[in-house]
Amino acid sequence: GTNWGWYAYDPDENLIYYGSGNPSPWNETMRPGDNKWTMTIMGRDADTGELRFGYQKTPHDEWDYAGVNVMMLSQQKDKSGKMRKLLTHPDRNGIIYTLDRTNGDLVSANKIDDTVNVW
Repeated sequence: GTNWGWYAYDPDENLIYYGSGNPSPWNETMRPGDNKWTMTIMGRDADTGELRFGYQKTPHDEWDYAGVNVMMLSQQKDKSGKMRKLLTHPDRNGIIYTLDRTNGDLVSANKIDDTVNVW
């Protein structure tokens, strides 16, 4: 998928965050599998260009979700009181994803509305 839309930068981690769009061709029967690196939140080193992590939100996207919405950076305490650097992304698939922005680990994935039916 292409990368377009909103980007974010963390100078302390030296990471650029962005999302990749939907796969092609549109006919999903012509592209079997998860279509890795599409519909993915990327964390890339700003100096080297090295991909530090990628979290795929909608494998084999057939619905044109194009996961490139805003990447919001924050710092919040977890349940144990430890401060965490987070990235929150509301996606067109109806889910709000929160990742640890230092390593890409999923912290939470919550439906925006209980009536959302992703698959």
